[in-house]
Amino acid sequence: MLLHQQFLQELLLGDLRFAPIVGCAPDNSHRELSLAVACDLPYALELARRWQQNAIYWVAQNQLYLYSVLISMPRA
Repeated sequence: MLLHQQFLQELLLGDLRFAPIVGCAPDNSHRELSLAVACDLPYALELARRWQQNAIYWVAQNQLYLYSVLISMPRA
């Protein structure tokens, strides 16, 4: 929880708008605290890398996207 608090502090100091959200399995067997942050995609990916996240969800024009952050995908 300490890392979460540090991340919240960074968002507050950066004057970013954010809201807490909880993602969960359909049967509620797993729950995960998360944050929705209002920022552009390059900054969102930078934040995710710095805070060692595997991926982020990105919403644009009412579409939900999943972006890998830490895992490098082989190029074709």
